[in-house]
Amino acid sequence: MKPRITFIVNNKAKQKRHIIKRIDEVFYDYPKMILQTEYRYHAMILTQQHADSSDIIIAVGGDGTLNEVLNGLMTLPGNVQERVVLGLIPAGLANDFNRSLSIPADIYELRLLIESKSFRNISVGHVKYTTSYDKEAERFFINEGEVGIAAETIRRINNSPRLLTNNMTLTLATLQCFVNYRYPYVRVISDTIHWQGRITSVVFALGKYFGGGLAIASEADLFSDKMHLILVEKIGSQDFAKSLYKLRHDQRLDNPRVHYFETAQLLIEPLEQRDAWLQADGEFLGKAPIEARIIPKQVKLIARHTS
Repeated sequence: MKPRITFIVNNKAKQKRHIIKRIDEVFYDYPKMILQTEYRYHAMILTQQHADSSDIIIAVGGDGTLNEVLNGLMTLPGNVQERVVLGLIPAGLANDFNRSLSIPADIYELRLLIESKSFRNISVGHVKYTTSYDKEAERFFINEGEVGIAAETIRRINNSPRLLTNNMTLTLATLQCFVNYRYPYVRVISDTIHWQGRITSVVFALGKYFGGGLAIASEADLFSDKMHLILVEKIGSQDFAKSLYKLRHDQRLDNPRVHYFETAQLLIEPLEQRDAWLQADGEFLGKAPIEARIIPKQVKLIARHTS
């Protein structure tokens, strides 16, 4: 008996019409639903509404769509989380999560993976934080979280879309944001570090990439029971530009103000009135204080088995 598949399509996904047509062609003999999002967090709601009638839920979009589907799934009872398989058709702007796993964009190859039950249990992250309106909140993430310059960039983009044009990448927007960036003064505590000072960025990563292809955690493993923690102290504009170049070219940073650790949990506390902003999976969430932890091998994902 073929599994019941729900495709949740970001309404702004690249080549949306073509992808939907291919889904109909390739999965013509499967019981399926193809749903399109209409607003922010709609993918989360659709996941919650249709999980009971689905064996597989596939996010069609980028990291944000996948994050919403994950969060919808993680709010459901444990037996549903164990039963439903998560999938992805990468069709976003960044697709940073996909860079770590090389999940196929080809719809027919996706069918073959489903037929061979090529499912792998991956770890996910959980973060508690404070919203912009000073309310406590929590969120799951599947690729990475960050406090610092990336979150500040996303916040500014959300508040002023003019920061990005069709030809401007997130990296360029980050450089633009850096010109006026005010380094937050924070305390960072984990089982491997106790540090305080001014930060450019603190990244806690499950996957290797963030920010549209920056290899911030080149040794990260989505199947590990540890997050990779990258702490970037206050650095100057020249070092910052060099860092972006190296990360864009999959190079590890060798700056003495950049520190690498592994951890299962993390606390970031602000030590001044200035806000230290938070993003996860490319979505702006709020601000520190934050508590982040990893939940090992929590979600079943459609992915190739590597030797």
